[in-house]
Amino acid sequence: MADGYRAVMSDIAATTGENLGANVRRLREARGLSQHQMARLAALPRPTWASLESGAANPTLAVLLRVAGALQVSIE
Repeated sequence: MADGYRAVMSDIAATTGENLGANVRRLREARGLSQHQMARLAALPRPTWASLESGAANPTLAVLLRVAGALQVSIE
C-alpha cells in the first residue's frame, strides 16, 4: 500500500513540476524575454530559471514569489 502511494505522489509531483514549467515558459515567451532577462528581473540565477521551465526544480515559496513578481502575475 505504501509503495503504491509513493508512486502516485511521485507522479503527481512530476506532473505538477512539468505544468509549472510549461506555464512559466509560456508567460516568459509571451513577454518576449529570454531566460536570462527573466532571471535577472526575479533576482535568480539563470540555471534556476531554466530548471523551473524544465520542470526539474522543486522551488520554495520564496522563489515562486520572485518568479510571479517578475512575470507580474499572482500565485493562486
